[in-house]
Amino acid sequence: MSLRRPPSAPPRAVVDIGSNTVRMVVYGNPARAPEVLHNEKTVARLGRDLSTTGLIPDEAAESALVHLRRYARLAEELRIVDIETVATAAVRDAENGDAFLAKVRELGFTPRLLSGKEEARASAAGVAGAFPDANGIVADLGGGSLELVEIEAGVPEGGTTLPLGTLRLGQLPDGADRHRAIAEIVGDASFAPQPGGTLYLVGGTLRALGQLMMADQGKPLEDPHGFTIPAESAREIAGRIASRESGDFPGIDTISSSRVPLVGDAATLLDVLIEAYRHERLVFSAWGLREGLLMQRLSPHKAKQDPLISGVTDFVARYGVDAQTGAMIAGWISQLPGPRREGNERLRLVAALLALATQRIEPNLRRRHAFDWVMHKRWIGLAPLERAKIAAALLAQTGRSKMPKELDTLADADELAEGVAWGLAIRLLRRLASASLTSLAGTTLEVTDDEVSLTLVNGASALCSPGTEEDLSALAAHLDRTPVINGRAIGDHR
Repeated sequence: MSLRRPPSAPPRAVVDIGSNTVRMVVYGNPARAPEVLHNEKTVARLGRDLSTTGLIPDEAAESALVHLRRYARLAEELRIVDIETVATAAVRDAENGDAFLAKVRELGFTPRLLSGKEEARASAAGVAGAFPDANGIVADLGGGSLELVEIEAGVPEGGTTLPLGTLRLGQLPDGADRHRAIAEIVGDASFAPQPGGTLYLVGGTLRALGQLMMADQGKPLEDPHGFTIPAESAREIAGRIASRESGDFPGIDTISSSRVPLVGDAATLLDVLIEAYRHERLVFSAWGLREGLLMQRLSPHKAKQDPLISGVTDFVARYGVDAQTGAMIAGWISQLPGPRREGNERLRLVAALLALATQRIEPNLRRRHAFDWVMHKRWIGLAPLERAKIAAALLAQTGRSKMPKELDTLADADELAEGVAWGLAIRLLRRLASASLTSLAGTTLEVTDDEVSLTLVNGASALCSPGTEEDLSALAAHLDRTPVINGRAIGDHR
């Protein structure tokens, strides 16, 4: 796991000519967890008439070309030369698709028409980039088609493309007949994955559905990326969404107005997929085709990097944080007791790095920024439970002892208590000498069944102050142990 920040690379862009929208996304560093610098779309609805005329409507094509002309100019303004342009189902299926692409080329783009298989595999590559050990089925719902692809240990396998995009779902019979029509199309597909496992949901409309499910469950998150829900719970909520007016559902104000008319059909589709493939759980992914195209370009070495560590390391470097110092802090607090769940090492590192970054912020803003960074920034590779745990650590290191109640909806008491312990230990080290090399090299923290012992050697003892005793006592009290400095007990806090 490399903690070195790679040299800044020029921005790159993906232009995605879809059946419903035409979008341009500009990405910055780091390559393994690219940050979105600019994201805009137009709802051109190129595929709206495919089922009746087989053509891209002239006015839809013109609308798309107007915005593509803007994207070309924008790329010039931003000095972006690395642009990957792809077209999907609508252009692929339309009789006049080739003529439309010819006009796109006249604007300076080099569009690539993806086959259904290429589209599915790119979406799966995006999911694998966000969830490296993904196992199950990726379902990417676009405007013109639904891509289904199996994925095992992060490697895409076989897949299929179905004519069940959001534009086509709305043209099926209403009510129960729509459910049956979708079920027939899914049942007739030559796609027979192993039942069970995880269904990874990709696409703006499915993410909107995820936002409604989070709101229904009272989750205090804004971004559904990484949100996991048991299949039966999802099916129950989807049934309620599909059976009532979409605008009447709690949380509807959290999603884009353009998605509101579509979530009912997406809920019906989701019910059919769960019934057909008997999934155990659902995971919502913000990464799909566009990010998959970027992931497919990475070297095998870079692709194996942890996206969370890559993203956090790049983020904190903007605040002058040395990642190696963060790693030393994470090692310094590694003896603290707790659930010891798999992956704690990386979470301690993230907590340490973000804690260091907060010290570069105006003191009155630290707590608010720390909480927002963890809870609302899109981190790739960070589950909701892990967000809550790191949030507890960052709040504790700023001196807050009482945790917000919303964290209780994401993690249990033991997980949050471990996060608080990390934060209190980081606070101790930070206030000792601003987590300097002297304080790291000249001190050790040891936890036994009865004591929390801080040992200072090689001149570090001169750094000890009443504040040090106060911070060690707070950590010891949290762990129900006696604080000890250089063999001297401060007091019994059990």
